[in-house]
Amino acid sequence: MRANLFDANLSFHSDTFFDSAYFPWLCGLAIFLVALLADRIILARLKIWAEKTEWKFDDVLVASIKGIVPFWGLCWGSHLAIRMSGINEKSLPLVVNVTIVLLILSITAALARFAIGVLHLYTENLSKGSSSIIPLIVRIGTWTLGILVALQSVGIQIAPVLTALGVGGLAVALALQPTLANLFSGVQIIIAKQIRIGDYLRLEGGQEGFVLDIAWRNTTLRQPSNNIIVIPNSKLCDSVVINHHLPEAALNLVVNLAVPYEADLAKVEAILLDEVRSFAASHSGCVVNDDLPCIRFGEFGESGVSCAIVVRITAIEQQSLVKHQLIKALHARLGLENITIPYPTRTVYHIDAD
Repeated sequence: MRANLFDANLSFHSDTFFDSAYFPWLCGLAIFLVALLADRIILARLKIWAEKTEWKFDDVLVASIKGIVPFWGLCWGSHLAIRMSGINEKSLPLVVNVTIVLLILSITAALARFAIGVLHLYTENLSKGSSSIIPLIVRIGTWTLGILVALQSVGIQIAPVLTALGVGGLAVALALQPTLANLFSGVQIIIAKQIRIGDYLRLEGGQEGFVLDIAWRNTTLRQPSNNIIVIPNSKLCDSVVINHHLPEAALNLVVNLAVPYEADLAKVEAILLDEVRSFAASHSGCVVNDDLPCIRFGEFGESGVSCAIVVRITAIEQQSLVKHQLIKALHARLGLENITIPYPTRTVYHIDAD
């Protein structure tokens, strides 16, 4: 008798719980919490495992779905809760379509993340960095494709949309010719790989600086004085540009001086070469120790023999500091050797007419 009462009581409470209006929403909440735990625990462990592997694409894959799994759980749980709550059958197709669109757009976001992550890996292997124009194009292309798929999935015909976009795109292209010229010039600059992020450029107009970004409209340079130069991509393509980081970042630094005519040039050359080699050995972080340095006498000047000291530095940003330190070292060494650096002099003869 007591067991029968217990069974009846249990059945009553169970039926009441499953038939309550809160049960569908509790199921949806449970699905969301499971997805949230999966994102926090399982994906965290997958991230640790991916960081230990040499293959970099698994890191990009795990990072691309980070935060997307709880959203999928929210969509699925909300959809299931709405269906279980006995919603009007006329409203059910709308709920299904909204859920499908949200899922497709979330998958599109994950694909866009993955594509941009792979792009960053590819550009890091090719150059020093990535420009902002290529991720922008990839992001726009991925989202456009995802939106079209979402429209097609809910029964909207995309053929008229594509036709309208084609006609509208032609009108926009005619109206935005300068902008499109800069856009395609930026793509051309990136594909040619002759100008990269971080390179030091000197333009024919005299502007120079490090490349900060190659955007869809312009390229940004940072001058050594920390000012910004903004150059339209089309003008950069049409300009004569010196890239001081190609084919390599190391370059020659020339320091000019003059020695008096009465000096022993062979002795002067040996002294200068010894001092420059000692300087290169003590500044190995910014001076390359190869076949250079070298000493070259240039011409017979007005007050002495001109001389050029050539050293090879690691990068152009070291140029000012190395030249400063090298001139100080050469000046001190020539003073110790009692070799004077001549300065321009003129002899004036005055003839008295009387």
